[in-house]
Amino acid sequence: GKVLKGQGSPDAPVLLADQKVQLLPQRSIRILKEFLVDLKDQDSEELQKIKQENIQLKENAEYLFTKIKEQHERDKVVGAPDENQVKQLVQEYERLLAETVPRFKNLDEQINDTTLVYANTLDRYCALGKEQYALYCRYIEVDRELKRRIKEQSGLLDLRDSAVSIGAERYRKKERTIDKQLQTIDELNAQLEQLTKRNDELASELAGKEAQLTDLENSFSSFGMKDIGSEVYDKLKEFMDSHRERRQFQDESEDLPPHWDKQFKGFIE
Repeated sequence: GKVLKGQGSPDAPVLLADQKVQLLPQRSIRILKEFLVDLKDQDSEELQKIKQENIQLKENAEYLFTKIKEQHERDKVVGAPDENQVKQLVQEYERLLAETVPRFKNLDEQINDTTLVYANTLDRYCALGKEQYALYCRYIEVDRELKRRIKEQSGLLDLRDSAVSIGAERYRKKERTIDKQLQTIDELNAQLEQLTKRNDELASELAGKEAQLTDLENSFSSFGMKDIGSEVYDKLKEFMDSHRERRQFQDESEDLPPHWDKQFKGFIE
């Protein structure tokens, strides 16, 4: 790992960055673990709720696509489509789109909040490591000062030996504590990986939903527009053009958080 210079004294110890993690106090590890457990429980409930909503949206989109396909097949046999039926299908498409887009935006905000909490948790983790490292450097300085004074006073040699013995015992206890802390850190890392995996699955599910909406839009584009009354055709064309312009505007938007992964861009659109 990268070598970090000691702080507070020219003679301060040199530690590796990987060793810095081992210096986290047990209380800090416990607080961090409880924080992430609460975060995991909260996200599990939210993701389950969002999953159910996505299933319902998928069923609605599939139902509407089936109705449009059936209508298209009937039109091939009977002739020109009924304008009232076409209007109803257009209205149903508009209603489904108006219902779906706000939910996608809300879901985007929830995933963004989860990512921010994840980043803040890592920042807090690093801050605790830096604080513990500074305390360790201060401990080394005090220990050196104590040894210097003991050497100046020959009558305190026995006291020095006793202090060294106590320090060795404390060091052994510290090693046992660090082993427990490392085990806890591994558990926390596993929880963070699980949370990231769930976010990836959710993003994949949303990408599939976007593909279904695109298929639905393409179905309208090939719906035999030349046989539809001019009034219905103009209305449908105006709606589809407006929808494309809105999507193009969103494609050109760059108002994404700096930490946001590019793989979520399609979902936000």
